[in-house]
Amino acid sequence: PFFKNKVFFLQYTDYPGGICEYVTNFITQSFFYDSWGTYILLLLIIILMFVSKYITSQYKSGGKGFFWMFIPVLLTIILIHDYHFPLSVVFKILVALLAFASILSLKQKLGLIYTLIPVFALILYYIAGSGVMSVFLICTVLYFSLSLNLRIKEKLIIIIISSFSAFIITYIGYKYLFNITPKQKWFFIIPDLPIVLKYKPSKTFYIFVFSIPSLILLLSIADYCLLLAENKINSIYQKIKSLVEKNSIIFSLCLIVISSSLIYLTYKIICKKYYNLHEKNVILVDYYTVNKQWDKAYEIALQDNSYDYFENINFNRCVYNSGRFGRSFFIYPQLLGSDALFPDKIPAGQIALLSSDFYYELGYVSE
Repeated sequence: PFFKNKVFFLQYTDYPGGICEYVTNFITQSFFYDSWGTYILLLLIIILMFVSKYITSQYKSGGKGFFWMFIPVLLTIILIHDYHFPLSVVFKILVALLAFASILSLKQKLGLIYTLIPVFALILYYIAGSGVMSVFLICTVLYFSLSLNLRIKEKLIIIIISSFSAFIITYIGYKYLFNITPKQKWFFIIPDLPIVLKYKPSKTFYIFVFSIPSLILLLSIADYCLLLAENKINSIYQKIKSLVEKNSIIFSLCLIVISSSLIYLTYKIICKKYYNLHEKNVILVDYYTVNKQWDKAYEIALQDNSYDYFENINFNRCVYNSGRFGRSFFIYPQLLGSDALFPDKIPAGQIALLSSDFYYELGYVSE
């Protein structure tokens, strides 16, 4: 939930990364409406895509970045299929990439960059967390240390400034400014949530977080290889170019067919590997419960072979409202015992609406 009051805002200001989580909570209120939620999510993905394009287009081997920009986008689409995945992670990484893109836009002004690196690192540490600051500094160090246009002295200065910023900022924040755990000291990105709502990071999560640093490393190596084999590549390129110009229509059609086939195959592979029937059932049960289609929600919950806290609460609402409470309550595994009957016992914003609907239906409107 999101509340426009001082108390709600202040609880996000006393730890690193809270500001981005506060902004994300505001954005996700639009998800209550199908159309607005889709537009907001699409806007975030488009911004991520164009920032990725700008970063990868800085390399000769990256071309104009049209291919590479889809990698973070595809990973984002995979991640948001997880019912428990916090959208604030995508927003935080986007903020880090925007900061890095700002540094790239000033790459000709090294003196200014030396000043901006610790300033951006400090801002990112507070508003997005130590993990996001680390991603920004890793991108900065990789890009400038592997650059073909800088002298060794300039590369060393950037490496020293970045390393010094990472150590000093995290040490002071952990030791003197914020009451955070050692686990949050160096790589904090995922917000803390109650155990029943906690997101467990997968391999895809870490691939997403480090996708841009990995692309920077890959394209830097590719640029070195291009430089070493520039003459041979140029002759091959000219031959291909002349061949394409003579048969432009045929090559265009082939390119469209090949690209469409690759996109389709990639989509099928991703869907097959990451499709999760349990998460789909959780969402369907929630949807049918909100729309008061108790029988459909009841059937899907019983078909599911895995336990989920949200599904448990919605199932209990279904059996109460459909008159099956006495005979069907224990058909679904009530693993949390009485906590499933009193959902607000677990203090978390994600279950506030569930709790209020549940108590309203039970008749405790004045409670």
